[in-house]
Amino acid sequence: MNNNYLLNSYYYEEFTYSHFGECNDRLIDYRLEPYSDHPSLSTHDFKLTTTYPGLLVGLGYTHEAGDGQVKGEEKDGAEIKLGFMLDYVTGLPIIPGSTIKGALSSAFRKYKSALPEDFKSSQKHEELFGSEEKRGNVIFYDAIPIRGGINNKIFGLDNITPHPDRLKAPIPLTMLKVIPDVTFQFRFRFPHSFSEDCAKKTRDLFKEIIMKLAIGAKSNVGYGVMKEFDETQRHGQIADTQRSRQAESPAKRKRQEGKCIDCGADTKPIKKLKDQGILKYHERCHECNERRKKG
Repeated sequence: MNNNYLLNSYYYEEFTYSHFGECNDRLIDYRLEPYSDHPSLSTHDFKLTTTYPGLLVGLGYTHEAGDGQVKGEEKDGAEIKLGFMLDYVTGLPIIPGSTIKGALSSAFRKYKSALPEDFKSSQKHEELFGSEEKRGNVIFYDAIPIRGGINNKIFGLDNITPHPDRLKAPIPLTMLKVIPDVTFQFRFRFPHSFSEDCAKKTRDLFKEIIMKLAIGAKSNVGYGVMKEFDETQRHGQIADTQRSRQAESPAKRKRQEGKCIDCGADTKPIKKLKDQGILKYHERCHECNERRKKG
């Protein structure tokens, strides 16, 4: 099922917490088949990888049933109460080109003194991003995921806890996020008037700004921070981490509820106990459990 349809349509076909829990599980279990590149739109694309705690885009979209509408008990599946940006066709999380353009344009204005001399003038800013009277010369395409994290997963759940009243207990809000270690491809089209050297300098500056200042929502608390993508190092690190976790005995490793004891991936609640009102998770994820069965 398309994730955009799942989150924004199917999610509210039933107003029950158990239905929300089913939808949440589907999102978290989704795996992105890795591929090296989306069809390139220019020679100046670059790839960046999300870091902990992940990436948030589209929180401002409405996504909530409303008070008193949902039946059942919340322990059966918390409702995602904040929106998220998903591509309508593919259902994949994207960083809209408008978001990228806005973040870079704002950084150019706010940190003008730190920019290279070639980029400090207002004429250069107008050339890249445009103005009210004139469109900029650079086209900013949506950034798209091309690699998932551990086990090729890309989604996770998190909570924020606003405190509107100091005298009342805060109510946590569940939200969808892109997990750490997911790689996005950023794509731009520069005008023909740009020399190869100018286009490369602009691309490298865009990349540096995004890595240093983060992108998306809640960047003030760590979301949206991205790092350089190193394909060889990334696969080696994950493989080594999984091998070390599998080699280490469960007795030596600290058990973390909801995490696979072998690879660290998310695990599902034990259904029999969940039906009894007890929230306890399987020790291993489906993949590791199948691997153990096969010996």
